[in-house]
Amino acid sequence: MTNLGSEFSDGYVQSIRQDYDRDGCYVFREVIPRDRAFELGVELKQLILDRNTDVQWDGEFIDSKERANSKIFDMHEVHEVSNNFEALRRDPQILSRLAILLGGPVVYHHNKGFVKPGAHGDTYGGKFPPHQDYPFFPHYNYNMLAAIIYMTDITEDMGPVKVFPGSHTDGPRQTAEGRPYIDASEFLPEDALTMTGKAGDMVAFNLNTVHMSGPNKSLMDRVSWLLQVKHPDAKNLTEYREPNEGEVLWS
Repeated sequence: MTNLGSEFSDGYVQSIRQDYDRDGCYVFREVIPRDRAFELGVELKQLILDRNTDVQWDGEFIDSKERANSKIFDMHEVHEVSNNFEALRRDPQILSRLAILLGGPVVYHHNKGFVKPGAHGDTYGGKFPPHQDYPFFPHYNYNMLAAIIYMTDITEDMGPVKVFPGSHTDGPRQTAEGRPYIDASEFLPEDALTMTGKAGDMVAFNLNTVHMSGPNKSLMDRVSWLLQVKHPDAKNLTEYREPNEGEVLWS
């Protein structure tokens, strides 16, 4: 096990690892102060909306009218244009907890910010169907995770992430033909664990954990930042490499 410092007792670490290994997900409350998260969220939202890149998926899971009215905006490698997010990428409060889940050093893959805009007239924040991260960046031995830090409070009506506990244990799943997502009939929203939370909370889930999110029908924008990391033993199965992939953030 990598050095975790005196903050974490052996019992605390074992409890977290047991829950994460069983469920494929874990929630840490207030990994950064709530007021700090809100401040970062203001900066992140502006950076993302200035780019105006809509990443709402197409496919059978969304009809043409809903697709026309829904938007999701993102931005990759936020740390390259923001010193605040470079500091966040190296924050020991975040990385020490991710080291527990990975069971060792934390190796960087990528980061990105998201804005699901609130409802304004006929437009609102979009949704993602059930999917795994594996098709986007396949790694073996699967010891890779996404950690999402909330930059706003996220309530049920804001389209929070929903995860399916234990769905990681069967490894990569068959996707819909020509699509990166799974047949929605296999994973119903009512069977998922809804990850609502406060600004500063962090939800982490395994590469193979099935997750989804609904539309943002609230009046508030939903802002979050994702950090994708892995254990050194998790090997990239493709030739493609993210710009800063492989950097050791915590050892």
